[in-house]
Amino acid sequence: MREVRSIPFVLAASLLAGAALAGCSGSMRFVSQGTEMAPNANALIVAEIDRNTSTTELNLKVDHLPPPERLGGMAFVAWAKPENDEWRRVGTLDYDPVMHRGELFGASIARTSFDLVISAEADSYSEVPSSVVVISQDISD
Repeated sequence: MREVRSIPFVLAASLLAGAALAGCSGSMRFVSQGTEMAPNANALIVAEIDRNTSTTELNLKVDHLPPPERLGGMAFVAWAKPENDEWRRVGTLDYDPVMHRGELFGASIARTSFDLVISAEADSYSEVPSSVVVISQDISD
């Protein structure tokens, strides 16, 4: 015999399943002010956290950045440091010298909680961040 379920029951089950899946992932937005190295800078950081895979996709947009050369560097690099772990290079920001803006889209890190910094680097291949940090933000799920 075929079981018949009411539309409200099916709708409620669908909503609960959707809510459970939504609890596994989420988007977080942060607005960060620049450090004393770049006091006029401000960053919009969007972190798409996927708890199922323990990954975070980052989209960064930093306005009012001085040229990296003015800070002794050649590029701005984003870094992530999970708790009790080493710094990991996330990526090099695309810097627009006319707009004084740095952007990095679609960068991924295999963690959902970490410290994020953006620093001016002598080259875009540095293995650890320099002391010239322009943005600092704690990313926590």
